Amino acid sequence: MRLLFEIGMEELPARFLVQTLKEMKENLEGKLNEKRIKFDEIKTFGTPRRLVVLVEGLAETQENLDILNMGPAKQVAFGENGEISRAGLGFAKSQGVEATDLEIIETPKGEYIAVRKFLKGECTKALLSDLLKELVLEINFPKSMKWGMKKLKFARPIQWFLALVDGEIVNFEIEGIKSGRASRGHRFFGSNFEVSNIDEYFEKIKENNVIIDVEERKNLIKKLIKEKCEDSNEQVLVDEDLLKEVANLVEYPYPIVGTFNSDFLEVPQDVLIISMQVHQRYFPILDLEGKLLPKFVVIRNGIEDSEQVRKGNEKVLSARLADARFFYHEDLKKPLVENVEKLKQVVFQKDLGTIYNKIERSQKIADYLIEATGMETRKETIDRTILLAKADLVSNMIGEKEFTKLQGFMGADYALKSGESELVAKGIEEHYYPRYQGDLLPKGVEGIIAGISDRIDTLCGCFGVGIIPSGSKDPFALRRAALGIVNI
Repeated sequence: MRLLFEIGMEELPARFLVQTLKEMKENLEGKLNEKRIKFDEIKTFGTPRRLVVLVEGLAETQENLDILNMGPAKQVAFGENGEISRAGLGFAKSQGVEATDLEIIETPKGEYIAVRKFLKGECTKALLSDLLKELVLEINFPKSMKWGMKKLKFARPIQWFLALVDGEIVNFEIEGIKSGRASRGHRFFGSNFEVSNIDEYFEKIKENNVIIDVEERKNLIKKLIKEKCEDSNEQVLVDEDLLKEVANLVEYPYPIVGTFNSDFLEVPQDVLIISMQVHQRYFPILDLEGKLLPKFVVIRNGIEDSEQVRKGNEKVLSARLADARFFYHEDLKKPLVENVEKLKQVVFQKDLGTIYNKIERSQKIADYLIEATGMETRKETIDRTILLAKADLVSNMIGEKEFTKLQGFMGADYALKSGESELVAKGIEEHYYPRYQGDLLPKGVEGIIAGISDRIDTLCGCFGVGIIPSGSKDPFALRRAALGIVNI
């Protein structure tokens, strides 16, 4: 047998989809095993509007339950006169049987009393209604909601259930939402439809412009971008994390190329790229040397091009980039060093004071490292690097626009434009390296000593006030800080 189960709903947040499908698969697998129902394979599919589970090779009946529960030794269960003892009666009661149902079993260790239980397996179809209902009610999301007068909590309002065993409906109901054989196609380029069997579902879902396989959508996005969006002298910057997110925002992807005013290119291209990727979920277009062009790719949830969609996205991006350019120019109106005083108002940790206090401690650690490494000739640039290393945190670009990925990069840019030396600017950027496993390491002495000093202060300070990593809890990323020191 085959089981197909689809939960249809309003659009699910992209970040929920993959994890929810994983948990559904694991939960269903556990339930089938618990019910002694054999199966060959469980597959999952999903889009923003549907969570789909397919079970292949489902057994028609449960496996029979034939178990032997051993009790105490015969000499303990029965007295010398052959009458059952309190121990024997207690075992019979715990097994839910009469004393007359007890058996004597010969074992290598002697004779023991036992209870044999046999349960004939039920028809699988009779068990699936409750099983699927439980599956829905046990799905957990980072955030859930209620809607209408319903008590059910789910990530988004549920619209329909499709539940079939081969061609037969698995009937169940949750707060007025009944299972059936109906589903819905693409919201704008599909129709509602019914299916008589599982194969027909996979045919009709495609006919109604829904690609239910997550990996297939990702591959199609890459293929269409290559075919429709790249000229011979261009390359589209396809970030893998962004690709995963965008694939989970659409049911059928179609890439559209948009443009923006080239005047925005006066802003550092990393700012523009982050603005496109993080805030708008666009893919930037670069030339073959890696220089940003005034073009981008937006993935539409549709099957064809649309001038209206292109213009709308161009308008939204222009507003975003105008904000970024404004904050960038505002930051350049004063030298970076003026931001240092503001760090006295930014708390690092309640028991460890402000970011400014952290800088002061880091400078003392650096004094030791400078002497230990014989780098006295670079003391001036190292000290200046540490003083300015966190100054961009209170800049308009980082503080207001929340471009946290650009910490250090913006500091380096502002430092150069404020007249600081290249060694200091590079040290400001590099003191954050490595930011993650496999990342770049600082090459300059300024970045090396500033980075190690900063991490030593974080580690010693947090351990000193009792903030110690445990299990998955590590709010100050102390493990990463320790590994960073070792790698440097």
